Amino acid sequence: NTVYVLTDIQHFGGQIILLPAELWFWLIIEYLILYAVGIVFNFGSIYLFEQRITRFKALKKNQLMRVGIVCGVNFLVGIGVVMGRFQRTNSWDLFLAPQRTINDLIMVMTNVATLSYIVMFWILTTMLYFLLKRLAMVKAKK
Repeated sequence: NTVYVLTDIQHFGGQIILLPAELWFWLIIEYLILYAVGIVFNFGSIYLFEQRITRFKALKKNQLMRVGIVCGVNFLVGIGVVMGRFQRTNSWDLFLAPQRTINDLIMVMTNVATLSYIVMFWILTTMLYFLLKRLAMVKAKK
């Protein structure tokens, strides 16, 4: 759920107006570093997961299935981000408050607005993953 940090942009406007102009640069740098760390850790964890699942014989040569699994994982990431941001559901609630977690899941999956955020994060994380993977492959070939 490392890309959850991307949703913190909503706080940026409120934070920057509280700071004197000479500190704006540092706030922007802070956000950029947090975003970069979130994206890199998201990429790294999904990349390691993808490498792990290629050990299964059925997935070793089936790239389309691996892409489908990565897309599915990124969809789950989108659900997690939206449930955390809008429903304030934490990952541990799955074990400590399973009924509430299920109710929250039903709420976000049946609401057009939250479902659109899930799809947006799904597309964003999937595109970022395959873009960064492609860049890493190109750099490794050099």
